[in-house]
Amino acid sequence: MLTPDETVRALHVGSVPVAMTDALAGGTISPFAPGASIPARMIVIRRHQGGADPLYKVYWHPRVAIQNNGEGDNQNRETLQFRVPVQSYLGDLSPALDAYSAQVGPMGAIFTIPASKLDALLDILKAEAAA
Repeated sequence: MLTPDETVRALHVGSVPVAMTDALAGGTISPFAPGASIPARMIVIRRHQGGADPLYKVYWHPRVAIQNNGEGDNQNRETLQFRVPVQSYLGDLSPALDAYSAQVGPMGAIFTIPASKLDALLDILKAEAAA
């Protein structure tokens, strides 16, 4: 953000944040607003195949925008709904993924990984998010 203005910040958090008190002092809270978005990275993990060392699919998107999409009915309960559009990302990869740069597209990558290696992959993707 180029302008450190509360009105500009409000576009990303929904409204001007309110300071929290007591046990939550030091934090802030603000409602989501339709159309506002929060930039993030997203990982979805799905068990793919069983066995002694089951395989998992890890869907990694290096750039998404989490957006409020209003409220809706989910099993007769009002539920907050979100959209997560995947955005193109052309940034540099960390050294741990650089060897695989040809397989990482602007929308991310799909990894198929044994359960025994899942934590190592998640550590790499966590470090990637900090890059």
